[in-house]
Formats: sequence, C-alpha cells, structure tokens
Amino acid sequence: KDLVRVVENFKNTTEDSVFASTNTDGKTPYTKHSISSLPTFLSDQKETLKQGTLLGPTLENGTYKIVKIVKISKDTVFNAKANHILIKWDNETPGGKKTAKEKARKILNEIKAGAAFAVKAREFGTDGTASRGGDLGWFTSGQMVKPFQDAVFNAKKTGLLSDVVETQFGYHIIDVTAVKDNTAYTVAMVEREIAPSDETHNEAFRKADSFASGLTGIEAFKEKAKKENLSIFDANELATTERRINNLNDARRIVSWLFRDASVGKVSEVFDLGENYVVAVMTGETPEGYKPLAKVKEEITPAVKNELKVKIIVEKLNAQKGSLQEIANAFGRDAIVNSTADLKLNTNSIPSVGFDPIAVGNAFSLEAGKRSKPFAGENGVLIIEAQNKTMAPAIGDFTMFKTQILQTLNNRVGYSVPEALKKAADIKDLRYKFF
Repeated sequence: KDLVRVVENFKNTTEDSVFASTNTDGKTPYTKHSISSLPTFLSDQKETLKQGTLLGPTLENGTYKIVKIVKISKDTVFNAKANHILIKWDNETPGGKKTAKEKARKILNEIKAGAAFAVKAREFGTDGTASRGGDLGWFTSGQMVKPFQDAVFNAKKTGLLSDVVETQFGYHIIDVTAVKDNTAYTVAMVEREIAPSDETHNEAFRKADSFASGLTGIEAFKEKAKKENLSIFDANELATTERRINNLNDARRIVSWLFRDASVGKVSEVFDLGENYVVAVMTGETPEGYKPLAKVKEEITPAVKNELKVKIIVEKLNAQKGSLQEIANAFGRDAIVNSTADLKLNTNSIPSVGFDPIAVGNAFSLEAGKRSKPFAGENGVLIIEAQNKTMAPAIGDFTMFKTQILQTLNNRVGYSVPEALKKAADIKDLRYKFF
C-alpha cells in the first residue's frame, strides 16, 4: 500500500536521484548499467524499455522494487556474450596446428549437424569454461584477444560462427549468444524490504513469554508446545564452546544459560535472538569423563564391526599363498590388485586406496622385493609388496632445515609459553558460563 503511493510521486518527480535516495531501503538508488549488468527483471524485457518507463512494485528476494528508467544512451564500451570450445594444438609446428584445426572443424560440423554445443564443450573443451558448456558470459571490448573479439563483435546475429577462429591459445568454435551492444541505462530504484513491524515483534514476544510463564518440567514443556501448535527442536551433545544451535546462528546466550543456571527440567526465560524468540528447556546433562555405553553404542558399533571384519579378512588372507593376484583370486571378488609407480614418503594417500597414511608408512618400511603381512588400513585390509625403492640422496648440510625448524619453533613461542603456564597452573576455564 505504501509503495502504490510512492509510484505516483516517483512517476511525476523530475529529481529522480533525490527521490530514490530518500525513499529507498537499498544501497544503490541511482546507478548506470550496461546490458551485461542490468538486473534480471529488466534485461528480460529490455526490448520494451523506454526513457521514463516506471516498473513495479516487483517482488524479488524478499524486497519490493520500483524502477524508473531515467535515461537510455550509448556508451563507448561494447558488451557481447558467447560460448566457445577451445581446441589447443600439441605443438606449434605446422603439422601440430593442422591436426588441431582439423579436429576443431570436425567438432564444428557435428554441431552444425545437430549436436549440442554444451555437450561438445564439456567433451572437448580444453580451458576452464568446458565444465559450464563453454559459457564465457558477458565480456567487454578489449577484454578478449583481438581475433576472438573481432569474430564476436563483427557478428550481425546470434548463432554459430561458420568457421573456427585462430588465436594464440588455439582454435575456437564460437557460438554468439548476444551480439555487441553499447546501450547504457541510467536507473533510479526504490527498494523496500519486507520486514516484521514492531507490532509483529511484540506479538511474537508476548506469545513466547506467555508460553514460558510458570512452566516447569520436560513433559509439561512438550504438552504445552503441542497444545499451542509450536515446534520443538532437539539440540543434543552441546559443548561449552558452542555458538550455534541448529539453525540459530548466535545462540551463545542459550549455551551460557545451560552451563550456568540451568538444571534438568528447568525452562528458560525468553531469549531474543534477533529474528527469533526462543524458549529452551534443559533435557539432560552428560558429566565429565567417559560417556555411558548406551550413549555411544550407535556411534562405536561400526568401528567394532570393522575390527571383527579385519580379523576375519586377515585370517583368510594369511591362509593364501602365491602372488598377489593369486591371493586376490583365491579370496574372491572383493579383493583387487593395484599398483603405483610413484609413491612418495611425503604423501598421505595411495592411488586406488585413498587417504591412508598407515599404508604409506607400511610401504616405506619394506625393503625392495619384500611383502607385508595383511594389515588394517583406513578403508580396508591391505597387503603391500615393494617392487623397487629409490632412496633419497644423502644431505651433507642440514643448516637450511635446521633454520626452518628453529624459525617455526620461535614463531610458536608466543602461543606455547602461555599454554604451558596455564597447564602447569591447573587453570580451569569457566568463561563459557559468562561469554
């Protein structure tokens, strides 16, 4: 209703920038746009935009917008839009370029015959645009290398260019999706965010306060919430350092209350967390020390099962003889033999095995030609056979490494000394009760 009144005044004012600035909740009341930066709801109807056109109120992302096209002019900078597929040559010899050009033209002809441009871009593209179907988006004059820019900016209509274009990077298959345009739009915009009023806030707080008033006990909390059709969200295993509870971003006050004032069954006061009013009830507490088995049973069951599986698999593998492939065949289809030719000690993973520093360590503990016993890694049971081992050359002077280690240790002094003092003083950090 408010914006309907604004529309009439906005339509008749001659001071567009002043009017937009004094009536908007937004940060960009008066801007100049090219075709590439024009807001989506305007670019969708750019063909009908005229100077003085007033559009809105339009709802976009929780904000109402009224837009006035103040001026439509021509800029000195052009914008265009295209997709491309880059085919690079293996070498810059005439033969290498010829091979690349023939490949590019073959792909071009397949697209002309009906193949999807984006599919071919993902299959054959050799630059960063391949994953998005060759889409370059909008670009301005002077942004691309000259042969590419000339090809796109000289296009009179959208569509696939008839031949490939050579640049210093390779051969480009180009699909012009928007021809060059230097139209500039001066836009005044009034924005109004949809936000709860004071009355809405007060009503929500009153409802929350009424719910919490005189309430005690977990069951009473649940029954009253059900009766008033309110949602209950569980938050378990909260630690003293938590700042977020479920989807509540700044819930530190609730956490402090839990560890400072709360007890099982106690209902909190109303917490004002900006966009939410929250009433909490403490449902349980885990004392310091080991958790009861009932609480961790579900969590540790997979680990226990894996230990038992490891034992069975190791026994079965130990019973087999022969080469690794023969052992794998005897074990069954779940056993796979793989190899790697470039395993380094400073890595923490093995190809086909994945992250497994235990396996890497075992591999480097073996002498060339030796085989490990079956052992449990991060993701399964392995037998490793070292076929060859290249030792690092001896280092005569360790000064550089010594200096690096000393520098690292010196940099940690500022942190390590206070930590050592706190540990020696047996300080118990209770700040979580207050901050």
